[in-house]
Amino acid sequence: EIEARDRTPALFLGQEDIEFSEKFLLDRKIKKDDIVIGMHPGARWETKRWDEQKFGQVGQALIRKLGCKIILFGDSGDDGVSKNIISNLPESNVIKITGLPLVKLMSLVKRCDCLITNDTGPMHIAEALQVPVVAIFGPTHPKLGFAPIGQHDVVLCANVKCSPCSLHGERRCHKKTRLCMDFINADMVVKAVEDLLKE
Repeated sequence: EIEARDRTPALFLGQEDIEFSEKFLLDRKIKKDDIVIGMHPGARWETKRWDEQKFGQVGQALIRKLGCKIILFGDSGDDGVSKNIISNLPESNVIKITGLPLVKLMSLVKRCDCLITNDTGPMHIAEALQVPVVAIFGPTHPKLGFAPIGQHDVVLCANVKCSPCSLHGERRCHKKTRLCMDFINADMVVKAVEDLLKE
């Protein structure tokens, strides 16, 4: 019988896509030996989005500690969030990626040493590409069955009593503040990334 942990999804890229990502990043001054941390701050539902200020704090800390490059993934709807995060990071250490075909996006996710993400589609893409994930869960919950299960994936969840409040995070929060997200701080995410990179 196959254990649940043995059913991790898998995606595979062709050589052409791998070469695309290498050239794309080299053109933007990201070299093969650079540590690359991906961030996906968006989500379909506002309730599932961890605070952009905290994403910025994580980026600052990781750049300071690791000298890494940050790839900020998103779509056109995430422009405002992305601008706020980028404005607090050194320009030479961050690039924003939007509007690429899915397979090209996948090739860039594959180049990341780790992806920090909300509970979103790119989380599953990274998991299937065997890219370590630090996933932030709030109104949704790992026990609903959507959390990444890769060997090197970390799920951060505050486990407050009111979570999960909906299956996909579509329900508005009835609290004065989103406790499920507020209890997850930047230091927790930074530590999770550092621990993953040591493995």
